[in-house]
Amino acid sequence: DNNKIDMAHNGARLVLADGSVMNIDSGEGRLSERCGVKIDTLTKTISLESLKIKAGKGKHNVLKTDKGCEYKVILPDGTLAHLSSESSLLFADNFGGTERRVEVEGEVFFNVVKDSKRPFVVNAGGISTIVLGTKFNINAYPQSQEVVATLLSGSLKVVNGNKSVVLSPDQQAVCSKRNESTEVKTVDASMYLSWTEGTFSFRNERLSNILSSLQKWYDFDYVFLDNECKEIRMGLNLPRNAGFAEILEWMNNAELFKISKKGKTVIIEKLED
Repeated sequence: DNNKIDMAHNGARLVLADGSVMNIDSGEGRLSERCGVKIDTLTKTISLESLKIKAGKGKHNVLKTDKGCEYKVILPDGTLAHLSSESSLLFADNFGGTERRVEVEGEVFFNVVKDSKRPFVVNAGGISTIVLGTKFNINAYPQSQEVVATLLSGSLKVVNGNKSVVLSPDQQAVCSKRNESTEVKTVDASMYLSWTEGTFSFRNERLSNILSSLQKWYDFDYVFLDNECKEIRMGLNLPRNAGFAEILEWMNNAELFKISKKGKTVIIEKLED
């Protein structure tokens, strides 16, 4: 069925500082052995603790995930970074100097190894987050006007321009890319980390945001025939390996709007009076 909407099954690429490119899911064992990279395709984990390639000044390594793909990477300091779909992580090889600095695009969950002498700094969409050792999530997709940092444990400093806030567990900073405004919310952090456990979990979320998130995992487009439908809020809690037909059925059963499919395009419109 050419019109069936399935989960996208693309891969991940690791581009090392010397220009070596690894297509992760293909294995590329010899290249991995030469570079000191260990890849477990079963658990989708890449270990760089024995990385042999030296970045040198101004050089970096980049891990990129495609649509429908996620991967975990253990960085040279032992920190775990879990990349969601369509995300990238840029980092040096050994975190030399007085800090450990990475750059993020997309969504990444971090479990940072504590090092009181070298803060872990994440740059994302012009926003910086600074930690010593903690668990937190960064959502910084380029098409969004906001960078969202959600703290699970420890403490997290979020810097937006000349202003900064310090988060406690179950707090979230919503930072505007257009100015230096930052809104701090109290949330259930586990809701925002459910994707790392293989679940779609939304609570009182805008329909447009839900579809945008689903589109990063499934091969479909969508269109709103009535703009007010974008603001409809709803919840969703389904395993991320659910069939898309099941998701459509669940949304239809909510009876908040009309949703249909033409080819691989999902159409949303108001319910008829």
